[in-house]
Amino acid sequence: MDLIPSSEMKNRIPGTTDGFWAQRRYRGDGPTFIKLGRKVFYRPEDVDAWIADNLHERTDRKAN
Repeated sequence: MDLIPSSEMKNRIPGTTDGFWAQRRYRGDGPTFIKLGRKVFYRPEDVDAWIADNLHERTDRKAN
């Protein structure tokens, strides 16, 4: 199983920071994550699903 360390997420999703991903985890509105000890990881399929769920046709309407 390939896991993405949280520190690499800012490189995979342009315009984001470590703080952005920490806030998504805190608020519960980011991709599902795995916590092993103090380390946080993401599964690629969870990140892909989160991106797909956040597609919009317009600023006020999600894509179908």
